[in-house]
Amino acid sequence: MRPRSLRGPILAALGLIAIVVAGMFALMFMSVRALDTVSKAQRRTTAMTQATFQLERTAVDLETGVRGYMLTDDVKFLEPYQHGRQLLAVRLDELARQSDPTTDKRVRSITEHVNEYVSDYTEPLISGTRETSASEATAEGKERLDALRAEFAALSNAQQSLTLDRRARSQELRERMLLLGAAGAGLSVLLLVGLAYVLNRRVLVPVRRVRRAAERLEHGQLDTRVEASGAGEIGQLAQSFNAMAQALSARDEALRVQSDRLHGILNHTTTTISVKDRDGRYLLVNERWRETMGQVGVDVIGRTDDELFPPDVAARIRVTDLDVLRTGEAHEHERDLDSARAVHLVKFPLIAEDGSVYATGTMGTDVSERRRALAEAVDASRSKSEFLANMSHEIRTPLNGVIGMTELLLGTELAPQQREYAQTAASSGEALLDVINDILDFSKIEAGKLELDHHDFDLREAVEDTCEMLAPQAHGKGLELLTWIDDDVSAMVNGDRGRLRQVLTNLLSNAIKFTETGEVTVRVTRQRGRVRFDVTDTGIGISRKAIGKLFDSFAQADTSTTRRYGGTGLGLAISRQLAELMGGAIDVTSVPGSGSTFTFTAVLAEPTMPRPAIRVRNLPDTFKVLVVDDNATNRQILEAYLARPGVECHSVDAGTAALQAMHEAARAGEPFEVVVLDGQMPGMDGIELAKAIQLAPSLRDSGLVMLTSTTDRRRDAREAGIAAYLQKPVRRERLLEAVAEALGAVPEHIAAPATALSPSAGGEAILVVEDNAVNQRVIQAMLAKRGYEVECAGNGREALTMLSVRPYALVFMDCQMPEMDGYAATAAIRSREAGTRRLPIVAMTAHAMKGDRERCLAAGMDDYLSKPLRPEELDAALERVFGTGPGTVAEADAAGVPVAADPFDALVDDARMRVFRDDYPEIVDQLIELFVDSTPPLLAELRAGATAGDGEAVRQSAHKLKGSCQNIGAAFMAQLAHDVERAGVAAPAELDALDRVFADTRDALRAALLEEAS
Repeated sequence: MRPRSLRGPILAALGLIAIVVAGMFALMFMSVRALDTVSKAQRRTTAMTQATFQLERTAVDLETGVRGYMLTDDVKFLEPYQHGRQLLAVRLDELARQSDPTTDKRVRSITEHVNEYVSDYTEPLISGTRETSASEATAEGKERLDALRAEFAALSNAQQSLTLDRRARSQELRERMLLLGAAGAGLSVLLLVGLAYVLNRRVLVPVRRVRRAAERLEHGQLDTRVEASGAGEIGQLAQSFNAMAQALSARDEALRVQSDRLHGILNHTTTTISVKDRDGRYLLVNERWRETMGQVGVDVIGRTDDELFPPDVAARIRVTDLDVLRTGEAHEHERDLDSARAVHLVKFPLIAEDGSVYATGTMGTDVSERRRALAEAVDASRSKSEFLANMSHEIRTPLNGVIGMTELLLGTELAPQQREYAQTAASSGEALLDVINDILDFSKIEAGKLELDHHDFDLREAVEDTCEMLAPQAHGKGLELLTWIDDDVSAMVNGDRGRLRQVLTNLLSNAIKFTETGEVTVRVTRQRGRVRFDVTDTGIGISRKAIGKLFDSFAQADTSTTRRYGGTGLGLAISRQLAELMGGAIDVTSVPGSGSTFTFTAVLAEPTMPRPAIRVRNLPDTFKVLVVDDNATNRQILEAYLARPGVECHSVDAGTAALQAMHEAARAGEPFEVVVLDGQMPGMDGIELAKAIQLAPSLRDSGLVMLTSTTDRRRDAREAGIAAYLQKPVRRERLLEAVAEALGAVPEHIAAPATALSPSAGGEAILVVEDNAVNQRVIQAMLAKRGYEVECAGNGREALTMLSVRPYALVFMDCQMPEMDGYAATAAIRSREAGTRRLPIVAMTAHAMKGDRERCLAAGMDDYLSKPLRPEELDAALERVFGTGPGTVAEADAAGVPVAADPFDALVDDARMRVFRDDYPEIVDQLIELFVDSTPPLLAELRAGATAGDGEAVRQSAHKLKGSCQNIGAAFMAQLAHDVERAGVAAPAELDALDRVFADTRDALRAALLEEAS
């Protein structure tokens, strides 16, 4: 049964009270309105009485004035009359305005008689239109005035009677209002008393019982309950209270259980935990805190640090507490407990709901063991650094021997090509020395033992050697590598040539690495007693945020940079240290997406033994030269290098413009004596321009010098009548020597500065489609040595784009590539041909399994080669495509190459390495470093695929790894990758084995290189 609610009775009582009060107020309102009506009527009566009196006085004034005038015939007695005449209309209007329906008739009668009195009696007498005697007029006036007074008296009497009646009515209404007020108030009081009695009995008494129960509950008597008596809401309140008490009892039990668990956790954790209020009094500590702080058995709760610890310790603790309370932020620090123990403390604020900090919490971890381990690690690192720094001489000795012997070789009589190879070998040896130096130098920097070796050296030669060494890397990516050394830069200086080249090599390598298209320029200038080097590229650029950490150890612009480009991140850190050691600094400005400029300065002293400036003998003092290059920067450099008194230098940016300028000069009788032209230009390239010049009788006498990024167009250049062939970046002296040769004066002080042009086999353009950088470099070198022009594409999609731009005589196609593999690319090429000449395509694959050749031929390829490529196999494929082979080159490659009994028995295939060292010495060190840099990302990619359980990704990664290993001669590692590729899965143990074998292979490759060099 639903309990009866209190709402009904209470509402009924309140409603009754409201009705009584409303009725009382209604009656009182009516009485007040009646009283107000009486009061208004009384005020109107009073006003009318006053108006009647004023009108009567005005009538008397009129009569007095007329009578005086009639008796004396003196106009001065008319003053009362004139005054009364002026007020008469006002008095009549006032009387009419105060009139009401009961007096309207009398007022109209008075008004009519007053007007007649004036118009019929006073006005004619005053104006003289009525002739009568004074006595007659006076008697008539008195009679008329008496009649008016009678009417005024009657009106006044009537008003007095109304006044008396209204006063009686007003008194009656007042008495009634008092009676109604008293009755209403009494009845309301009775009703309120009754309601209060009911509320007290049925509401307040039960509520007091609930309140007393709540007080007992507040004092911890959780078993307190209230008798659920009473009607309606009061009964429900009692039931709700009992339910709340029951819930509190259950929650208290749950909290007790949780508290026991929490205390168990707090007292068994290895972390010290404490909580203090804003005044620094401890509210909570765990057992680990007591043990760590030496407070076991001490009553800590409610006490402060001043009571528990020495004053200096307590003061330091309070400072950090106040810092947390002030800032509302966490605070970390370490605190020494004694000479052997330390804790790492994290103090944090405890925030109330209103956002204020009401307490501080502290968690501490014992870091004593960690400190000891760190100290031991630091000692070990210092020992390592000192060991490596001390070993630098022993490590450099054999490599310096190689470099020294190469320098001696350069001092002998060499053929031009032999000299070029020897110079490249010397530069490569120094590059390898720089690689080793990176590790040793970083260790020396850590150990504080890095010192500079000051000596005299040719600054121009050092810069140009560095650029020439890195030119193949830039040209391989299709980049222009430019060198610009100002005339005011001293040729001979005193400083550390090796360290200077180390910094420059690092900056140039980075610029080439991070630039896909465009150019890399090295500018050398003098700046306030220092030499300034600016390395500018058109690469990916660096964000402002990344620049801040760019020169930190092991730092790169972002993690994606490491994944894509590789590198340890040590180079720039070492470069900064070296620049500072040389009295300069290093800085960078960059715009993301547009490129970067790295600037470093160095203080280079005057040489101790000044060397005379080198002059090119037999170079005419005056001549006219035309520079043809589509690159504006290179035109500026060439103009600056050729500028001298007596030399007239002009420049244009295209072959057609060059022909026009030459024809105009010839017609003017001042032809250009020499033309320096770029080999690669849009529209008309250097070879085509040279042929056009030779076809024009008026132009063919001009000597031609060609600049190019490759060495594979010698035969075409010779046939086009080009006298000298220079590779970029151009050295100033070599440029002048080439100009002298083109003018017919061969320089005497140096043998063959420009490459002599001789016939070579091949010459056709070949496209290599390969995604592995090591494999690209190997086949590019092998084909370039055979006289072919070689370009590379990273995948099938890039190959299709390049094939749409220019024709190629042959395509070497890797089968496994990202984005578009060799099979898909071949199908796309064949679909494009549709009736045109069939493009020969030779497949390259690292599978070498049964069925691979058939699959390649079925896909539309014409031939098949297995990686790693062997010289004799490559020559055979070229002979099958072109009909003739290079002959002597093939024999040179094949001669004397021992075949390993089992290439997988050793880490490195000695036969493969010997081929590289004998036939491609200029790139072998680059190949090894390229393999070392590119393999870790492949291993990481393989591990990621294995972790994800992606069999196809594992096979593709293992395939790429195998191909890279086979090309470099890493035989054992290639076999491991082959096994993983066939299985399609890789266990963690296999991945770890690959990592270990890679480390051993890397060391073995470098050791083999150093051993052969020594």
